[in-house]
Amino acid sequence: AASQFQQQRFQNHFKIDPEGTQTFASLETLDELTLCKDCLIFGLRMCEGIDLQQLQKRFPSIDLSQFEPLWQHFQQQGWIECQNSILHCTPKGLLLADSLALEIL
Repeated sequence: AASQFQQQRFQNHFKIDPEGTQTFASLETLDELTLCKDCLIFGLRMCEGIDLQQLQKRFPSIDLSQFEPLWQHFQQQGWIECQNSILHCTPKGLLLADSLALEIL
C-alpha cells in the first residue's frame, strides 16, 4: 500500500512485521511537478475531471501549457474533452486511464 501526505509518499512493506511496528519500505519527497502530475492523473480518473484553472492556482510555479500537446493528442484520439477549463476523460478515455497516466508521467 502507498499513501501521500505533506509532499511525501510512503510505501509499506509487502510483508507484515511480526512485532506490529510500523515501518515503510520507501519514503519519497515529492516536488511540485510530481504533485501536479499526480493531481492530473487522479483527476482524470474522476468522472467530473479536473479544473485546470484551480490546478494552476494550486501549483502556480508549474507551466501547465507544457501539457498542451498531450491534451491535443488525447482529444484527437477521443480520450478527453475540455469544457470551461474542466478536463475530463470520455468513456473511451476512462477505459485507458492507466495508459493516459503513463503518458502524463
